[in-house]
Amino acid sequence: MRAFIERLEKNAKYLPNRQAVVDEQRSVTYSELFRRTDQWAHLLSQKFGIQSGDKVMILMKNSTAYMETIIALIKLDAVAIPLNYHNLFGVQTIYQRAECKLLITERDMDCGTIPGYDQMMTMEVEDMELELSEHSTLPTCWGSSTGERELLFFTSGTTGTPKGIVVTHRNFFIDVPENYFSESTVNYLMIRPLFFRSHLTLATTILSDGNTILLLRDPEPSGIYDMTNLHSVSHMISGPTDLMEMVTWLNTHGKTMPNCLQEVMTTGRSTSYEFKKNASRYFPEVLFIDFYGTSEAGGISSTDSMEWLEKEQSAGRPDFFVTVQIMDDEGNCLQAGCTGEVCVQSKHSMREYYSEPQLTSETFYGTFLRTGDMGYLDDDGYLFLLGRKQDAINRSGLIFYASEVESVLERISEIEDAKVLGIPNLAEGEVPVAFVKARDGLQGSADLQMIIHSICQDNLPAYKIPKDIIILSVMPYNNAGKINRHDLLKQYQELLTL
Repeated sequence: MRAFIERLEKNAKYLPNRQAVVDEQRSVTYSELFRRTDQWAHLLSQKFGIQSGDKVMILMKNSTAYMETIIALIKLDAVAIPLNYHNLFGVQTIYQRAECKLLITERDMDCGTIPGYDQMMTMEVEDMELELSEHSTLPTCWGSSTGERELLFFTSGTTGTPKGIVVTHRNFFIDVPENYFSESTVNYLMIRPLFFRSHLTLATTILSDGNTILLLRDPEPSGIYDMTNLHSVSHMISGPTDLMEMVTWLNTHGKTMPNCLQEVMTTGRSTSYEFKKNASRYFPEVLFIDFYGTSEAGGISSTDSMEWLEKEQSAGRPDFFVTVQIMDDEGNCLQAGCTGEVCVQSKHSMREYYSEPQLTSETFYGTFLRTGDMGYLDDDGYLFLLGRKQDAINRSGLIFYASEVESVLERISEIEDAKVLGIPNLAEGEVPVAFVKARDGLQGSADLQMIIHSICQDNLPAYKIPKDIIILSVMPYNNAGKINRHDLLKQYQELLTL
């Protein structure tokens, strides 16, 4: 934690006029960033009594103010809790459960709909901005942390109950080598919300390295294109859903991404086969890097577009600071090629689930964290993911994974995206049902189901062929850019009642 602040201080001294954070409304240089975060820290301490160890929730969209308040809390040695602004109804539960002292938000956030909002201590950044200049720019006094202060990320489990992921500063920050204050800067456009652990980690890493972060509050393809062009963005950090929407927009408008763009990093689920096949048409001369990781483990592995053909469907090799083992249900390590649960040993793994010692104990095999993902390592050490443990389908005693069927569906040119779910069935236990989003203009095609079924027959054993194929005009996605299985199940149940 102190190393991160010290890097920012050096950047403020040696790169004072370099842009640190830019959004649609304003930008701050490294000198301004360090001064303003000291002012924010003094304001939070003097006006709201925030001190070392206090828990503070942040409910905002991507902005310079977001980064400033996060850094101010780090300077105060307080516990920052980034919140998912798509789930306002969960705010009260987290506020009470974590015994928070303050909620930092903004006017555009519809906080009036939050249950119990009037019972919370709150701060809107726009109101406090007017007072900021009144507060000292003297360096913030360090708290009493010994290096084990944490950030707290809340994610919904399969039951919908928020799980608190405790990540110490030592686990959270990535050690990056000194950049020796390069005369040139790299501009990173961050598309996904900063409440995701992976993106907040990358943001602090970019700042440590003296480069520039560009942020969009509500990223739309036209805004992404314009900001890339205006600021000569060379690196983009995105999710697969954002990229698919970007390709659709580029195709509609007959454009390709500006040639300043050199690298696109994706987090969340892997980019689809169809996207990988067509990426170079819309992103010429761009290197793509898919990152695989979890909120609990941090980054695990990565693969780039130069490896896609050689190791198709692979999540890549584990990162240098990560050890991956494939384990059975008893925690025994399995040999290459054997399917089991992906377990990770990493200095970036979470410390625990907040106030859930039993769940924490069940999530670790010794020092290895169980990801809940099923997969295998090949003889070259590349990781292949087969899906979540809960995605295993048992059809008449024959067990397989939804991703085995999805990989076939994704190769069908008429399909833009696909998800397979195991549905309970009295006769067979479970059966696979395929939900597919057809390409524009093909949603109503009477022949599409026949085409899909025929291709599945040619490429899959009979027990893996979907019992039903549901053609969708819109695929439901959750806030993480992943397909929402609960919405698909609801749609399927409604179809059965027709």
